[in-house]
Amino acid sequence: MNTSARLVATLTAPLPFSGADDAPSVLSRPGGWRLVQRGDTEVVVRDAARAGAAAPEPAEVRFPAPWPRRFGGYAVAPTGDLAVFAGPHALRAVDITGAVRWELWHRCWAVDRFGDEDRVLLAVSPSGGRLLTVTHDQDALTVHRAADGTGSGPDADGWSVEGELGADVLPGHPEAEPGDEDACVFFDYEGGFVDEGTAVVGTVESDEESGAGRHWFVDLTGLRVTGEIAYPFPVSGLPRALGDGTWYTASAEDDALHVWAR
Repeated sequence: MNTSARLVATLTAPLPFSGADDAPSVLSRPGGWRLVQRGDTEVVVRDAARAGAAAPEPAEVRFPAPWPRRFGGYAVAPTGDLAVFAGPHALRAVDITGAVRWELWHRCWAVDRFGDEDRVLLAVSPSGGRLLTVTHDQDALTVHRAADGTGSGPDADGWSVEGELGADVLPGHPEAEPGDEDACVFFDYEGGFVDEGTAVVGTVESDEESGAGRHWFVDLTGLRVTGEIAYPFPVSGLPRALGDGTWYTASAEDDALHVWAR
């Protein structure tokens, strides 16, 4: 069963991009959204207002990057006045002038482990009490819950398994060749909480050999796929959830982001 997506807004990207590595991300904030995009030498933060909301001031700030983009990720503080860059051996926080506010040295990053398995952390729920992970083989999603709502409990990592969903419940791509044993469907390394009880995930990587990538809603109460998402026009790449009932995708032209709701 397909579920129609309703377009909420289209946000122009601060910098040109092509592909997931260059695309901006969107964060939900009171009254609007915050676009954050990493360039080769800087991170650009642009605030956009929802319809009827007052425009933010300033609308855009830029943080000089301490090292090239290929050396790690980044995050922007909720206040929008600080960016933290993750490098191979350090976390460094800078302000809009490039001045270092603090720095934390660390060993090389390790793989996330949940229980006895290596997993990729996809998202934290809006309440902070649940995690969504995918196996490294991309064949199962798991929802983990904090044992007492704060991350403490009987398990060593403080999280218990609430449920698991195997990729084998997903239908094959409609354009796949009949009998093609290599056309297996698996989850992407991207997904998130649309709200506390619903996740949006993709099978874009496994679909690309057959046709257009697909996005799915997952009911986290019963751990079941509730339907494929039907968009009114072509979109690109992976779905990324905002946790406020919306999610976003890149435009087919790779020049903007579309924010969606059910």
